Amino acid sequence: MKKDFDIFLNENKNGLYTNVESKYRYGTDTEMRCEDKSKWEYSAPHEFSVVNKENGNILSEIKFQRGPIKEVGRNGISDEDLLIMVALRLKHFQETDYACYENDTAIEYILKALDALRARRKRRKAKNIGSTSIIDYLSEHLRKINKK
Repeated sequence: MKKDFDIFLNENKNGLYTNVESKYRYGTDTEMRCEDKSKWEYSAPHEFSVVNKENGNILSEIKFQRGPIKEVGRNGISDEDLLIMVALRLKHFQETDYACYENDTAIEYILKALDALRARRKRRKAKNIGSTSIIDYLSEHLRKINKK
């Protein structure tokens, strides 16, 4: 990964969940959690909760797709689903008195992220491996280069 990635996991001692921490969450009155790393499948977290720090109440839970759709069926939202929700929300703020430069910049980068994910999906579909667990060897090659 080229850019400094300041999002990290702080494993909770109870083994039920892991706290997600980041400079990007600075000043929030919530904490973010994902399932304990021992419960991950496909090398990533799939379930997230946002919790009110003051009273411990869960404000929202998000469940991402767990496994390839062609192999396990649809069981959660996609990364694109979540990005589109945020982009739409910010777009509508931009049509009000809440409009600001930062929202506009965030929308621009979310749309770039969506373009990148669409390009990946198109490449995998063209190779007949879309929505499967088959590793795309181009991605594998890039992953090895980025580790160096």
